Amino acid sequence: MNPATAGNKQKYLELFERYVELCVDIGSPAIRVDSVAAPGSIPDNEYKPAFDRLANVWRDAASIAEKYGIRLVWEFEPGFAFNKPSEIVAMHDRVNHTNFNIMFDTSHAYMCGIVGARQHGHKETLGGGLREFLHLLKGRIGAIHLIDSDGTLHADETSTHRPFGEGFIDFKGLAPQLLSVPNIDWWCIDLCFWPGSWELVESSLEFVENLLNQKVAA
Repeated sequence: MNPATAGNKQKYLELFERYVELCVDIGSPAIRVDSVAAPGSIPDNEYKPAFDRLANVWRDAASIAEKYGIRLVWEFEPGFAFNKPSEIVAMHDRVNHTNFNIMFDTSHAYMCGIVGARQHGHKETLGGGLREFLHLLKGRIGAIHLIDSDGTLHADETSTHRPFGEGFIDFKGLAPQLLSVPNIDWWCIDLCFWPGSWELVESSLEFVENLLNQKVAA
């Protein structure tokens, strides 16, 4: 259900609360949301009203999740609307709720902040790369997904989640900032849509453990 569409708020929140209850049942500390609407699906004259409606819905959703002790995190990505760096910051400001945070997926961040894939209107990219993106989102991040990016889209829709070392992300250089993000329960290795993902779990874990060891060494 599209939470940015007029008239969907109550049904969305009722369904959202059921999923929050599921989080409690399975012991998940957080629930992930996205804007549902595909890039290009919102007319220019409806873009700002849809943005405001979505912020309003997520503010109430954050309160519902907080009631259950569940953190709400928004996963921005090129497959869904409102994916420019400035829009991501603006959405967090507009929701303005302590229980609303951003999920930082390194592949999505690369495609949204460096490539500027599937953005509404003019393209917006960050000259400082993922380090600048992390700086922009300082104090706003509630979950982290790690995977590489080769700057392409999967099926022309969302970020290609390429195995570590096969893309352009400098994880070693990015690790100190990632490690400094407070209140993160765990890092998720995200091999979404990648064929043979199970065979890559062990090597991916080793890669991430080496990143975590940088903190120990420091």
